[in-house]
Amino acid sequence: MAVGLSQIHNFHSSNDEDWVRFFAASGWVFHIEAEQLETNVDVRLEVYYEEFDGSLSNLSYLACDHFGKGTGVIEATSLNFATFTNLTAGFYCVKVDSGDAAAWGPDSLYKLHIYIPSGGRLIVDARDWLNGGASVMGAELWMGGELIEPFSGRTDISVNMPESSCLVEVRVPPLYRPVEDRYLPNQAANPYSSIGNPRWVQPGEAFASFQFSPCVEASGQLRDEWTGAPLGDAKLTFITRLGGWRPHTEIKGYPPFASYQQAWYTDQNGHFPSNVILPAVHYDLVVGKTRYPTGLFESVLSAYTGCLTTNVGVLRLRPGDIDGNGLADDWQGDCFGTNSIVAADEDPDHDGFSNRQEYFLGTDPTNPASFFSCLSAAPEATVDGMVLTWPTRPGRVYSIKLCGELALGIWSTWAGPWTADVQTASMSWTSRLAAADSLYYGVEASTSD
Repeated sequence: MAVGLSQIHNFHSSNDEDWVRFFAASGWVFHIEAEQLETNVDVRLEVYYEEFDGSLSNLSYLACDHFGKGTGVIEATSLNFATFTNLTAGFYCVKVDSGDAAAWGPDSLYKLHIYIPSGGRLIVDARDWLNGGASVMGAELWMGGELIEPFSGRTDISVNMPESSCLVEVRVPPLYRPVEDRYLPNQAANPYSSIGNPRWVQPGEAFASFQFSPCVEASGQLRDEWTGAPLGDAKLTFITRLGGWRPHTEIKGYPPFASYQQAWYTDQNGHFPSNVILPAVHYDLVVGKTRYPTGLFESVLSAYTGCLTTNVGVLRLRPGDIDGNGLADDWQGDCFGTNSIVAADEDPDHDGFSNRQEYFLGTDPTNPASFFSCLSAAPEATVDGMVLTWPTRPGRVYSIKLCGELALGIWSTWAGPWTADVQTASMSWTSRLAAADSLYYGVEASTSD
């Protein structure tokens, strides 16, 4: 609700409630009045403070229900930051209901008015939501597309109240982002919303508030610790660190604390989504992924520049390995059966590859026809040499090795490395070396480490 304007309501049933939400800040007295306009109405007021997580705290000492039914009767209370020193800048909600179970329906109109004694001026207020309602560094007041003046460390600016609707905007450095509405999406970009920036301010509106938060954007990638495979569809939860702002607060999506927030999951290549935008404090990261134990990455965001992207790099999630044999439990169960006893260095299908190697290469350790080899090694019609084609697994790194004499066993890296992504099923490489008496090629698979 816009401070300075009025709303008219009535009660449609005995348990009907009307709620309004507004921003209040220190330095001002916010008067809340409900005037009964008809005979069958008995309003009752309650005031709540909206906590950072969206929960409401009842300020019972501000409740008001002094009178009964009657036209012209006014129930009134006020947010006086000087009198009630426990009040803090933030969003407040007013609940209006009927103090008389029979006072509803016809003739139950009332007018709700929230205002400050501004002397006929418009107060434009800009606050740092994250830092206790402090001033916003570098903020400027613009009206009608023109710069009025910078805030210069102040939290509010008083200007002449516009005679007609006026577009008011508070411009801030990239360090800050506007605080989004908890209940309706995209309201910060809506010029007709009470939290829009810019937004239209109506004649008679005495207080226009703008809330911002310094933010950090996080990017990164999640991979399997042992195979290097990118891990998609992993849930990301950032948790504020102990000793900092609101310790152990979980933030699971964007916008933080909004009822419509989009949960954060990695994409098929293991990359963070593009909207990992957080209040600029320090965080641990908890990662949840099907068939993996929950992963904890401490101090994953411990240093950053506000609203610039911080790349946390590649995070590696270790698979479950209860028996400690270096093979993922789920892979082992899929291949050998649940609760099977498997040695990583054994080769039960006698194809020349151990269970550990087949696990890494993505082949079947129980099938002797399933092993890592070139799919083809065919002469190239247009160039001298050989085309090598081999199967790949996501996240593995492949290189071409070259050996001139097998007896010596000296192999050198000749081409690569190349990392396979989730779209890649195979890779090919063409040798353009001149013919030699003896020339041997090999394909090596490894992790990115």
